[in-house]
Amino acid sequence: MERTYQIDPSGGDITIEVIVSTRGIAATEVSRRLKGGSYVSIIKSTEPPNANAAGMVTERGIGHSPILKEGKLDIYTIARLVSVPDSDLEQAFEEFTITCILRGGPQGAQPFTLEAAEKERSSSKKLLAGNIRIVLF
Repeated sequence: MERTYQIDPSGGDITIEVIVSTRGIAATEVSRRLKGGSYVSIIKSTEPPNANAAGMVTERGIGHSPILKEGKLDIYTIARLVSVPDSDLEQAFEEFTITCILRGGPQGAQPFTLEAAEKERSSSKKLLAGNIRIVLF
């Protein structure tokens, strides 16, 4: 499923917020791929001003509308289930969610929630990953 967010080329800044729900320790990276193919990491939840172990990203600007148009966003989160008992790993995987909210486009605030097909886990079931990709048009 391709996810899209409309950008107003004459508009202002676009912002993103990322909300993660996990029983583990998480880290999120937001990257931007421009129409020319370049790839730029723009936000990491482990660096200031976010600096947390929950994978959360407080609302932050990701760029001016004309620069973002025809680009893509990748929101990638990994979670390590360090203190989850083996008997609870299946439930912890089901409960692992990511929601990112984009704001600043003509359609206003739009949430994107992690789908089951966008989640994966390691063979030990203690490492989870989720990736939401959004096309900006």
